[in-house]
Amino acid sequence: MMTRIIVDCPNLLYRAFYTTGDLERGTLYGFFSEILRLQERFTTRNLIFCFDSRHSKRSQVYPQYKRSRREKLIDITEEDQRRLLLFRNDVRSLRDEYLYELGYHNVFHRKGYEADDVIASIVQNLPTKEEAIIVSSDKDLYQLLSNKVRIWLPIKKTLFTDQTLAD
Repeated sequence: MMTRIIVDCPNLLYRAFYTTGDLERGTLYGFFSEILRLQERFTTRNLIFCFDSRHSKRSQVYPQYKRSRREKLIDITEEDQRRLLLFRNDVRSLRDEYLYELGYHNVFHRKGYEADDVIASIVQNLPTKEEAIIVSSDKDLYQLLSNKVRIWLPIKKTLFTDQTLAD
């Protein structure tokens, strides 16, 4: 059975952004360091990268969605604004250029949808002889666990299965 690693890119990228401090381009460094560790741990280059759309349909349907996150951005310093702009540019370049240049071709994003929506769609359409390991700390993705789908929590370095939650 072939194993696909499905990467919740926003989850890993924000984690890298907040853990690399003031390191210029630290987000990309942290992201690629994690990708290399995943490839080594699971001995595969079968990765699928999932990204958020800039604007979510969820916000249109429910205006309060992630409102507290948006409110935090109102009073940030100029330096934080600069870092956030650099972060967004890095994410766009990663999604649109760098991954392809490194030979990865399974890069997915869809206008109006978040990475977890894309991940759910991929999981629901897995071929019969494939299984998936989702890389994310987003607990909303636990609903996708099955005998073919596991979740790798990068912070805890723990693999969750449908049996893990049942115990």
